[in-house]
Amino acid sequence: SDTAKILKKIPGANVNSNGPLTGIPVRRGQSFSSGRVNVLVDGMYLAPACANYMDTPLSHISPTEVESIEVTRGIAPVSSGIETFDGSILVKSSKGHFGKKKLMPEFHGSASAGVHSVSDTGFGHVTAYLSNKNNILRFKATREDGDDIEFDGGEIHPTEFERDNYTIGYSFKYGNHEIGIDFKNIDIDDSGTPSLPMDLISDEEDIFSVYYKGQLGMMNIDASFYDTDGDHLMDNYTLRHSKKRRFSVSDVKSNGYKLHFQLLPTEWLGWQFGFDVDTEEHNSVIRNPDDPTFFVINYHDASKDRYSVFTEWDIQFSEEFSAQLGFRFNHTEMDSDRGNSTIALKNPFLRRITERFNSTNRNRDDNEVDGVLKLSYQPIEELTLTLGIAQKTRTPLYQERYLYVPLESTAGLADGKRYVGKVDLNPEINHKIEFDISYETERFYFRPNFFYSRIHDYIQGVPAKDPDVIAFSTANGDPSPLQFENIAAKYYGFDGDWGIKLHKYLSLDGTFSYVRGKRRGSKEDNLYRIPPFNAINTLTFSKDKYKVSLETVSYARQRKVSKFNQERRTAGYTYVNI
Repeated sequence: SDTAKILKKIPGANVNSNGPLTGIPVRRGQSFSSGRVNVLVDGMYLAPACANYMDTPLSHISPTEVESIEVTRGIAPVSSGIETFDGSILVKSSKGHFGKKKLMPEFHGSASAGVHSVSDTGFGHVTAYLSNKNNILRFKATREDGDDIEFDGGEIHPTEFERDNYTIGYSFKYGNHEIGIDFKNIDIDDSGTPSLPMDLISDEEDIFSVYYKGQLGMMNIDASFYDTDGDHLMDNYTLRHSKKRRFSVSDVKSNGYKLHFQLLPTEWLGWQFGFDVDTEEHNSVIRNPDDPTFFVINYHDASKDRYSVFTEWDIQFSEEFSAQLGFRFNHTEMDSDRGNSTIALKNPFLRRITERFNSTNRNRDDNEVDGVLKLSYQPIEELTLTLGIAQKTRTPLYQERYLYVPLESTAGLADGKRYVGKVDLNPEINHKIEFDISYETERFYFRPNFFYSRIHDYIQGVPAKDPDVIAFSTANGDPSPLQFENIAAKYYGFDGDWGIKLHKYLSLDGTFSYVRGKRRGSKEDNLYRIPPFNAINTLTFSKDKYKVSLETVSYARQRKVSKFNQERRTAGYTYVNI
């Protein structure tokens, strides 16, 4: 049910699962919920409606819809998106294929269904395409639901879920030009998120998109526009028991467009350039079902608009030497309206917190420059060595700047801590270096990657110093709230994959990942939610149309945890799949 779990099979990638549909993509310990991993679904940045990211971008596409997932080895090129701080994850769904005949339509389609006993999960998926040489009419629909996950001795509560989505679209092709239009509706109901203080009760989002792909002489053109509208409801009493009942209503309006050009004037030179834009605006209000007058405006017209231009060259100097050089300039505009709540009328601590927030100039403009240089050397056909250096940047999330009430609405951090934001946060700057080895023969391959990143103005929660914040948070059960702040940090490690052909029908393949994240400076600590060393090894027998695999998934214990976040240590484990 969770597309994000597919990422576990990719070296360096992982997932933070806050619920059965709330998988947050992670790469090398950095996550989408921190804004450090760029995730695009069919070229779109789908901003979550939920302030705690229950509806992550990958919750908008079920595994049965996925045609491909692309994660760049090493440093992501600047052409792959805005703020590719530690990589890009590009997910694509199928749009169908044009037919061979000009008039007579062809029908293509598929249907699948399945059940999983662990949570009585069931799914059904239907895809239908009607196409000829110049036209494609497509329809896709998926239904998924499941009960609480069961294990020997009990259940994980609440982990039930329900999701429906459908897509209708049309594409037209003439010569070297193709244009398409799609509309998608996603409807999620009663989906548990046990790691978070509330559960997803209702989430409905409409996505409208248009794309164009064409060729004019030596120039390839890729253009698109999309618009999304999402409404989200969550509470803490429908799927779980709570004495202090609350619910939250949120919405998001976002859109984006891009225009990319690619020139291939010679066999040894490729040039890409273009621009990308995306905008998002969020609202979130917390209410009490037992008191209609109660409200807390969590976020009020909190906006983040990104405008970006890039240029990138791919150069083949000789058969052995090649290089990639790219630059991207990002301009980000952020703002938020005033906060308010009925609690502030009675509570002097929150009243002063709110007054200070409302009197602050909340408009912020940031300018950042990303740069990437990769040098590749291929001494023999089987071996490629690549050295990469880069500067990558990211602006703060709207939660990190505009969360003025000490709450847990923190883009899915799920550490149980109350946070407040800081309007004056600086953008993060990541200086990184990587070395990649790729050795491949007909029977064997080994592709490790070694990386080191040094981050200036890394954004993480640190103990709050504001006495009003501490007093209000203490009265609500957390005597040690955190505030988002800029610190110095670093992370380093290695990941990769390998494989060997043991026999004509038998092969052994594996992936491995290790990352170590630390805070730099006088107050050393480990970074939060860094996965331990993990590896997947798969023995596969394949003959004709038959394939059987034996897979082991292993995670080492994690003792390097964050003290500031009161993160718990975890034990190591291994499980086997057939």
